[in-house]
Amino acid sequence: MRTSLVPKAAGAIGVLAVLAILGVAASASWATPPGNNGQIMFRRYLDPAKTTGALFSMNPDGTGVKQITRPRRGVVDQFNDWSPNGKQIVFERKVPCPAGGPRDGLDNTCDRIYVARSNGKGLKPLVPCGFDVSKLFPGTCVGARTPAWSPDGSKIAFRYALVDREYVDSFNTNIGIWIVNADGTARRQVTQVTPGSSWDREPEWSPDGTKLVFVRDDLERKAEAVFTVNVDGTGLFQMTPWELTAGTHPDWSPDGQWIASASDSAVHLWSVA
Repeated sequence: MRTSLVPKAAGAIGVLAVLAILGVAASASWATPPGNNGQIMFRRYLDPAKTTGALFSMNPDGTGVKQITRPRRGVVDQFNDWSPNGKQIVFERKVPCPAGGPRDGLDNTCDRIYVARSNGKGLKPLVPCGFDVSKLFPGTCVGARTPAWSPDGSKIAFRYALVDREYVDSFNTNIGIWIVNADGTARRQVTQVTPGSSWDREPEWSPDGTKLVFVRDDLERKAEAVFTVNVDGTGLFQMTPWELTAGTHPDWSPDGQWIASASDSAVHLWSVA
């Protein structure tokens, strides 16, 4: 689950405390660049089985809770992020997509990224995804997930899953980090540009907008690690060892000098310098 502030701020502990009081499961606060505290956006499941989830907003003190998105039954909205000016949101929508059906999503869901106004209106998909591996792109897309808005509001980073027969060590699926303009134009691939044996996910922008931190899943090692990369795809650097398996929800400190990531047992802090 991803919660975010608008404008983004550094009060992670306070955000988690408020969500705990409200009974909302919180695994990360996703508060990176410095700024004044504003409204908090979070996912709330609407049924005990957690098959339907919508995005809500609230004030930092827990008052003024409002539902932002209204997915149909069985659909989950999550991995939300405010635009830096607070006027728009971007998020991931998970739609049931059973194996063997007419569409080919990953993990039995067809995941797309949507952009909307901050009140949930004006909903539109950010990038194409067809979920049909028998057709040319966008049919070869089997999922778009985990979007993150750049600090200047001009771009969005996300995970794109594309079927590519050259990726024999990645189950014929190229899952890398991409960047797109906030209006959906000028898509470009940042990581996994050559065949390999790993998938990338959960990008987050550095406060100065020059780098991304993300999680890499190595399919041969069956392990995950945190990496950083320049936004032009150069300077790939591994932050954490594979043995630690500390590749969950990495994020930057407001000054860009530290990166925090979580494992099953602890939260880890790493110096970027």
